[in-house]
Amino acid sequence: ALAGFALARPQWGRVETDKAWLGEDVVFVLDCSLSMTTSDVLPSRLQRAKFAMLDFVRKQSHGRVGLVAFAGSAFIQCPLTFDADAFEESLLAVDEKTIPIPGTDIGRALKEASLAIGKGRRHKIVVLVTDGEDLETIRVGNEQIGSGIFAAKNLATNGVVVFTVGVGTPAGKEVQAFNAAGQME
Repeated sequence: ALAGFALARPQWGRVETDKAWLGEDVVFVLDCSLSMTTSDVLPSRLQRAKFAMLDFVRKQSHGRVGLVAFAGSAFIQCPLTFDADAFEESLLAVDEKTIPIPGTDIGRALKEASLAIGKGRRHKIVVLVTDGEDLETIRVGNEQIGSGIFAAKNLATNGVVVFTVGVGTPAGKEVQAFNAAGQME
């Protein structure tokens, strides 16, 4: 009986596991403005950006991922999750009609990303994917700066690393859209 008990290797005590590292929290901030439908990068800037984000999540991500879609406004499409399939489903649903307000408000998008990340001691990363420049400015003291720069500085002071990925070619291409009659212009 004692030999069987010894072979079972009973253990007493506590094991601390609260310091286990599970990876980074990564929030992707995706520009879904009309200019992202341009096809200078095939099949379009938006589709190419989505493919790259999915590739990263499938191959590199070991933590939680989230998604913020933006144009003239911003919205959390997928809160931070370990569920890569839920993230993928949310990402594939994003198109140029996701945010009906036109424009490129990077500052608002980064503020929304800050809300998505929340507080905590995990490594935090924001990946901004856009084809344009920030169209919104704010006044800080006597100077006008882009609201995106201001929001990125605030994130950095809170320990969040912000990466920016540009999508498109230097030559660019005209933005095409359907008019009210259903014709491309």
